[in-house]
Amino acid sequence: AAIVEGIFPFTPVPISVSPRTEDPALGGPAPACGSRTAKMIVDWHKVKGWEMLKQHIDVVEAIETICDVNLTGNPVNAEPGGPNPHAWIGDISDSLDSAFACGVPVPSEVTPELHKDLTKLAFDVQEGSHYDDPQGAIMFAG
Repeated sequence: AAIVEGIFPFTPVPISVSPRTEDPALGGPAPACGSRTAKMIVDWHKVKGWEMLKQHIDVVEAIETICDVNLTGNPVNAEPGGPNPHAWIGDISDSLDSAFACGVPVPSEVTPELHKDLTKLAFDVQEGSHYDDPQGAIMFAG
C-alpha cells in the first residue's frame, strides 16, 4: 500500500512474503485449499488464458519483442500445487505499472496505448484465472 500511495517515491522498498498458516478474513482461499486453487489457476492459464492472449496477439507480440520473452502458451510462474501462480504477462504488466508509477524509464516502444492495453489484458487474464471456475470464485470471495 505504501508503494501505491507513493510514500517512498523512487526508493526500492524491501518486500518479504511469508506463508500463511491461518485463514484471516478476506485473505483469499484457506491454506488447505492452496493445492486445489493453484492447480485450477495453472490449468485455466494453459487453456482459457492462452486463448485470451491469442485474441490480443498484437499486444502479446509487442511485449515479446520489447522484453525478449516468449509468451506462447501463456506461461505461469508456478506449477500446480505451488504458491500463488501468476501468468508472465501479468508479472510484466505489474513491473511496467510500477515503473510508470515511480517514474522509472521504460523502453520507448512501450507507448501509453500499449501500456493501457497490456494492463487491461493482464487484469482480464488474472480475473479469469481466479473467478471463471465457480469453485474458484467461492474460494476467493468466500
